[in-house]
Order: sequence, then structure tokens, then C-alpha cells
Amino acid sequence: NEAILFFDSANFIYKQRARVNTSEYEKYNNLSISLYKQSLEKFETLRNSGALKEQELVDALRDMIMICNKIGDAQHKEIKLKYDSMLKAERKKMEASGQ
Repeated sequence: NEAILFFDSANFIYKQRARVNTSEYEKYNNLSISLYKQSLEKFETLRNSGALKEQELVDALRDMIMICNKIGDAQHKEIKLKYDSMLKAERKKMEASGQ
């Protein structure tokens, strides 16, 4: 639940950037990136726990990829590639099991 809370909060702040004046934009941008990073940490902890299976894991990996895209720095572009590979592997597993 914490991962989703941070994720939803980050998405809200990210969208608000377009509605604020130029002087406030950077503040909103930095806050959204901070929240995305916290959300990604929570998602990673959840993924590592093994609690997510099949479609839940696929959905989480898609969200994690989107988060990396929103953060956009070089480190998170590398992490995104790792998540892309994991997502493809999970989809193949699901297809093999007939889901």
C-alpha cells in the first residue's frame, strides 16, 4: 500500500507541474521525482519479497518502468532496462502457463 500511496502522490504532483507558474515548476518537479524514487524503493521491496505473482508482478513491473521513465536520469534508465527484461520474462512465463 505504501508503494501505491507514494506512486499516486507522485503522479498527482507530476500533473500539477503544468498548472503552476514557472517559478514553482522546479519545486513540483523535484517533489514528484522524490516521491517516485520512494515509490520505486517500496515496489522493489515488494517485488523482492516474492509476494507478487503473475499479473500483479507484471502490473508492478510496468509501473516501475514508468517510474524510471519519469525520473529520467541515467541511473534509472539502466534500472529500467533491468525491469524491461524482468517484464518480458514474466510475460513469457504467463504465456507458457496459459494465462
